[in-house]
Amino acid sequence: MKYEQKILEAEQRLAVRFSQDGREVHALLDAAAADALARELALQAALVGERMVTVQFGRDFVMLEKRVALDVVVALIKGKLRLEELAEAERIARDSAILLRAGANFGLSNDP
Repeated sequence: MKYEQKILEAEQRLAVRFSQDGREVHALLDAAAADALARELALQAALVGERMVTVQFGRDFVMLEKRVALDVVVALIKGKLRLEELAEAERIARDSAILLRAGANFGLSNDP
């Protein structure tokens, strides 16, 4: 099973793709959907023991090994946090400017 994700900054969405044996499943997620999917995968991985985890996207479904599911959870959470940062970019820039003017030597974002 291969998992890929890409952040679409203009749309503020996370594009995910699962592929295996020539079969692909695509999804376009906002931050809330990415968070919900990460929680679902983490819960299933915690409950299934050593078995496979199943994720459903509409009529399509993907079966993941527990280890792969946990790796996908980490990637989804990182993607969700980046989407939230993009959505709040203006507020973060304004707050960072206030801190800078006040003499603080740190910012509120990893984005230069």
